[in-house]
Amino acid sequence: MMKEGQRFTAKEINRIADFNDARKFISDLRRHLSDYQVRDIRLNTGCKLYWLEPINTKPTLFSGQEAYTLLPKISQPSSSGTAKHSQTK
Repeated sequence: MMKEGQRFTAKEINRIADFNDARKFISDLRRHLSDYQVRDIRLNTGCKLYWLEPINTKPTLFSGQEAYTLLPKISQPSSSGTAKHSQTK
């Protein structure tokens, strides 16, 4: 259920899984999951909310590269004072 994006407090994890050590469960998840990162945030009530976020390990088209835009060349200004643009191929 956590892999589907749902978020749970430790009390909810204990109730759903029917055991009483959610913090150990979260600790084990952190240690053994390689495709997900366990995220948490402390709520105003003092409880922590836990969820999983996928780690993007799949390479994308621009992974590790900078994307460059092909810009037109600008020639020197002509005698009229305006520059001429030309496309490079």
